Amino acid sequence: MTTNFLAIVAALSMKETGNNDRAIGAHGELSRWQVMDYVRRDYSVRDWTNPDEVLPVVVTELTKRANHFIRTHHRWPTAAEYSLLWHCQNRVSRPTAGDRDYAQCVVNLAGRGL
Repeated sequence: MTTNFLAIVAALSMKETGNNDRAIGAHGELSRWQVMDYVRRDYSVRDWTNPDEVLPVVVTELTKRANHFIRTHHRWPTAAEYSLLWHCQNRVSRPTAGDRDYAQCVVNLAGRGL
């Protein structure tokens, strides 16, 4: 992978909410990374608006998803696939045109160093 993992995480934050720590998504997603409820249940975070508390959750969750990808695909995810693992993990192997646009935007943001 040519783009740094943490650059992808930072780009996800920018793409999801423009780094708005108080963002609430249409489906109840919280934080600048728009963490879904089913993910939040697995973690003890006192303040979902504090990026210092949420970042370890995002890194851990994305790492879990990447490890599953590696086990099933027998290779590391590309930068675009990392973004899809966060955005639409169930469609990472068959992304829609909108998913591909999302991933390309994240890759572009990460490559520019934000």
